Amino acid sequence: MQLDFKISKQLNLFQFVNNFSGWHFSCRKQYVDEWIKATGHLNKIEQEALNQLSKVLSKYGFGNGKAKNDKYVNVYELFAVADANTLKKELDAFLGIDDSENITKSIRIFSSRFAKIWGGEEIKLRKEVKTLENKNIEHGIIETIKKLFPECNAPEKVEVYLQMSINDKVGGGANIGLDRITLECSGTKNEDVMSDVMWHEITHIMLKPYNEKVFESQNKFKLEDFNTIRKGGYYNPFSEAIVYGFFGGLGFLNRKYFPHSISQSVSKIASDGYELVKTDIDPWKWLLTFLSERVGKYYDQVLRSNEQVDLKTLGNLVASGIEDFKKLIAKK
Repeated sequence: MQLDFKISKQLNLFQFVNNFSGWHFSCRKQYVDEWIKATGHLNKIEQEALNQLSKVLSKYGFGNGKAKNDKYVNVYELFAVADANTLKKELDAFLGIDDSENITKSIRIFSSRFAKIWGGEEIKLRKEVKTLENKNIEHGIIETIKKLFPECNAPEKVEVYLQMSINDKVGGGANIGLDRITLECSGTKNEDVMSDVMWHEITHIMLKPYNEKVFESQNKFKLEDFNTIRKGGYYNPFSEAIVYGFFGGLGFLNRKYFPHSISQSVSKIASDGYELVKTDIDPWKWLLTFLSERVGKYYDQVLRSNEQVDLKTLGNLVASGIEDFKKLIAKK
């Protein structure tokens, strides 16, 4: 698999404004707090623009982009791939003129604020491209995943769009197509963390054909059971857990290739009885870390046996892990 690293000013500007809007739980409030420190408080024009932008973006779902009212991910993708000269026209055609104008107006209003930080952020991102190019040899990661999940999606090339972050934060997403990911990494110096997050998102792309299959293979939970696990919106822990078994938390390929990405607090959480070491962190993160070790051990065992993952076994493993985690949370 070829990795093609890209830096798009246009996409970073949209990320900047999108985070300020705060319309979805994926918006990074901690980024906004730091950006305000660097660029000054919001004025009335900016605040009103954000209010209108939030209303527009909230009309569209944050899913796979296939449903009629599920266009947000497609908008994000347009900012990544569309030519600057044709972006407005493409947004008009996709969203209608009114919603398109609302988005582009917000972009214009925030352009001067974005310009105050972009120069330094771009320099840092270009350094990270060199770091990632030197660090990330494929290692046989793709073949390992394909052995366990033979029907996975394995594109020949993945475009990695680098985005701004703050301090030591690293984030990412696999929401802009089946061969593109985003990686927020301008604030970190930890090469292993960057690599772990990048491969985590690539693994999401690869395992998308299995997301629903694993969930449907168990009968302990319904989709609505997860509405309260993560504040601000629904998330299916099954689609995350199958990826965390490889990368993120205590995933077995993360441990093997990027051990310096694992913090002390994460290493103290295991699925065999360790207590939660922090209570002020989103329980969602601890749940995924909790599940990552169980799923990772299962993957390692299946790989050593030269077999394929059994979806029913995997689904029940995740379901029982969620039940155990809920019991652990209840004790706090």
